[in-house]
Amino acid sequence: MSKLRVRVFVALGLVLGAWILHRPLVELGVDALWFEAIGFSQVFRTQLFARVGLWLAGLVLGSGFAFVNLAMATREANIEFGRASRVLTEGQLPSTRMRGLFRLAVAGWMGVVGLACAGLLSGGWLTLLSAIHGGEFGEVDPVFGLDLGFHIFQLPAIQLLRHAAAVLLFLTAAPLAGFYLFRDVLVGARAVTPRAARHLAALGGLWLLVVSFGWYLDRYELLRELRGAVWGVGYADEHVAIPALFVLALIGVVCALGLQVAAWRARSSLALASGALLALAWLGCSAAP
Repeated sequence: MSKLRVRVFVALGLVLGAWILHRPLVELGVDALWFEAIGFSQVFRTQLFARVGLWLAGLVLGSGFAFVNLAMATREANIEFGRASRVLTEGQLPSTRMRGLFRLAVAGWMGVVGLACAGLLSGGWLTLLSAIHGGEFGEVDPVFGLDLGFHIFQLPAIQLLRHAAAVLLFLTAAPLAGFYLFRDVLVGARAVTPRAARHLAALGGLWLLVVSFGWYLDRYELLRELRGAVWGVGYADEHVAIPALFVLALIGVVCALGLQVAAWRARSSLALASGALLALAWLGCSAAP
């Protein structure tokens, strides 16, 4: 790459960075002046450190998780870029250029995963700090027998972390599935390898466990929802909706385990049966009053 092209890319990157960051930086400066004027500079510093720390933690966690999974995917075999060039471009694109595009795509993918996790954690800074410093109310709810502080402080933070984990697993598994299909089926002209199937099954099973945990937590959310004419849990919720969500969560765990068995024993019928069972259970739970 020529020096002129490098300078152009650097200049474009600086312009793009300035365009993206100028508004947050202006808002940050205004907030700093406002908090200082009313004598709450410590509150501003706590907010700033929490948001920056969570953003960096999310960026490192998301990008690192994507990198580790890509390393596991390429340990068995990497893409044959010469063959990929012949398959996709009939040899018109050199293998070195194909390899460069692949590396650029990988870098972009890791950046997207990292930024998604960083945004979720940083945006939920107040929820997470409330869970850490929030206390108990000394009163329990009449349905689950849990302190009201759990529903106000801890539950939103757990839901936030669960959502971040689901996004992380999905954004990692979906591109990896495309990588395996491209490497094994499109370029390699063969079926997806057993190791690749087990890798995807592990990520899919983890994602399903996270989703099932969300269904389990949805039982507590019923206390704060408007269902029918009143807020909170009614008779149908207590005797139908709450048990149905618990059963759905259990079925999700069973299906996640079934997915692992199907991948390790190469039984696609078991994976299909697990998916069908989960779909029927979800439809039955959705139909519950």
